[in-house]
Amino acid sequence: MAGSPATGEDATDYFFRTPGELRKSGLFDEKDHCGSKLTSLIGRTAACWAATRRADQTKCRVRRAPSDLLLMDIHMPDRSGIDILRHVGSGYPSVRVLIVSGLPEEQYARNVLRAGARGYLSKGSSPDELLRAVRLVLHGSRYVSASLAESMAADLDKPLDHQQPLHTALSTREFQIFRKIASGAPLSGIAKELSLSIKTVSTYRTRILEKMAFRTNADITGYALRSGLIQ
Repeated sequence: MAGSPATGEDATDYFFRTPGELRKSGLFDEKDHCGSKLTSLIGRTAACWAATRRADQTKCRVRRAPSDLLLMDIHMPDRSGIDILRHVGSGYPSVRVLIVSGLPEEQYARNVLRAGARGYLSKGSSPDELLRAVRLVLHGSRYVSASLAESMAADLDKPLDHQQPLHTALSTREFQIFRKIASGAPLSGIAKELSLSIKTVSTYRTRILEKMAFRTNADITGYALRSGLIQ
């Protein structure tokens, strides 16, 4: 039933209706802004909503009852948030996803939006900005912060070969595989996780190297570390 919380001992792992439950989700901590105004706003506007921090929570939540709004972090302990964005976007296109993350906006936002998220919000944002993002996403619009919008506009005045960081030229799938390679995952492991052939993953690796003018996996890892794309 839309708007009713899931039941069972694991329900609070992925369904949150109150400020206290939202904090317990792990998506926010005590230093982040997620007061009663947020839960009140979403409760009035969305028939059903959820906040998740783990990939398994997210997949379980949308499978049991797709939400109007899903708040999730891009950095998950059990799987890449990019993977989950693709999963939600392909299987549950009506679910609007708002990424709420502590990872650098300038490094992640473009790729996350390209992967299907409706917005990318920093955990350090003010309560008013958080509410604005939620309103826009729930009404079918996209949310970008003022700083990201300014950065994207400034790109229009730059020479084509100096517009954006190298990784922003990658497709969603390429960026997904790029991060896995950067983290040290073998091609065979990536192929198994994404249900692709090793040959296909190898082809993506070649495209990544060509687009970024790199020669080895070590170049990919070094760039990712310098850019804050992996930890």
